[in-house]
Amino acid sequence: MKLDKKTIRPFTSPLVSFTRDRIVPRGIITLIVIAGTYPTQVTKEIDFLIVDYPLTYNIILGRLALNRLKAVTSTYHLKVKFPTAYRVGEIKGDQVLARVFYQAALALGENHIWVINEPKPIPKPSKTPQEVEIVPRDSTKVLKIGTTLLASEKEKMISFLRANQDVFAWKHKGIPGIDRKIIQYRLNVNLECKPLQQKRRIFAPERNKVVTEEVDKLLEDDFIREVFYPDWLANVVMVKKSNSKWRMCIYFTDLNKACPKDSFPLTRID
Repeated sequence: MKLDKKTIRPFTSPLVSFTRDRIVPRGIITLIVIAGTYPTQVTKEIDFLIVDYPLTYNIILGRLALNRLKAVTSTYHLKVKFPTAYRVGEIKGDQVLARVFYQAALALGENHIWVINEPKPIPKPSKTPQEVEIVPRDSTKVLKIGTTLLASEKEKMISFLRANQDVFAWKHKGIPGIDRKIIQYRLNVNLECKPLQQKRRIFAPERNKVVTEEVDKLLEDDFIREVFYPDWLANVVMVKKSNSKWRMCIYFTDLNKACPKDSFPLTRID
């Protein structure tokens, strides 16, 4: 057909026959198909798979192509009918020619030795994130990036993170404070709600040690301060992370219930 190779797109999924034989197409191409005769004809763009395979037919229309044409087929009458803008169009077959092609296909199958090229299995990329040292030769400043990225995208991502490493805070001390004159956050608690003080929870020694360490860090970095006779009191909750370490959270369910729903919530960060 003298097709331009630039118009052929890659296609790696194999075609599987009834005998489980597999053939990998050379590619896929989009061609304009005119079905029927004027004026009862339609023009559609249809994708065709290019296969290096001995057949008596040049082109075979599959189910997707027939669906695009909205065609109804009859193998007994060797006809295909489809709707057009004017009337119902049709494509007629030839009984004698079809029989000749069928006999030729049988003869071709007897004299041909089929060689099936099994495609090489493509290794699946690992979904485990890759650790990258943002500061070279400093194992304490590490970020994780996805391993499914292309090599060029991965290099750009690493270069971007290293060029902007100053925006990351590796410890609590690295987070600068904001003057209250600039901005201050206040809980919008409903005054009609009675303050609630949760009963103290007792933790296992392992969790209690982690809580003590985290609280000491926050006190040392001046993130929290000790208060006496609080109106609201919430327990901490320890959550196991994927790396088997503990994350300390605050059980603010009771406090959240006492705060009216915000009419202007933050946008979704994802």
